[in-house]
Amino acid sequence: MRYAELPLDGPDASLDFVIADAPVTDPHSRYLAALESGRSDILERHRLYWDTDAASLDGSLNLILARGEAVELPPLLITQGVEDKSVPIAMTREFVSRYQSAGGEATLVEFKGVGHGFILQDPTSRESIRQAEATIAFIGAHS
Repeated sequence: MRYAELPLDGPDASLDFVIADAPVTDPHSRYLAALESGRSDILERHRLYWDTDAASLDGSLNLILARGEAVELPPLLITQGVEDKSVPIAMTREFVSRYQSAGGEATLVEFKGVGHGFILQDPTSRESIRQAEATIAFIGAHS
């Protein structure tokens, strides 16, 4: 994988853990889903970051794990609304399963009834508070 070929001189950039909310772990599959559903907003943003299909396939975290590439697997927490229309929950579930199969510790906390970026719409909602509590607990367990 070309992304791992860059020599890193200087301070250690390894991570103790990773926390993500509805991460795009399979950009190419997300792009195809956006094509099918007519989500021009996602299509436009995708091409700003991934200039070719080959690049989005090469840089797909989900496919990196599927290809069995050697990667670091720090403990991972992902939070996501089940009704997310921008990042389908099925893609996230598949990624978490592959992460775990590769030997990584991955926790997925799902929130029913809410979609993408729900904490930004209502940071005082029950789901947003549960998301913050899950994040704080994860940090405490891995610090």
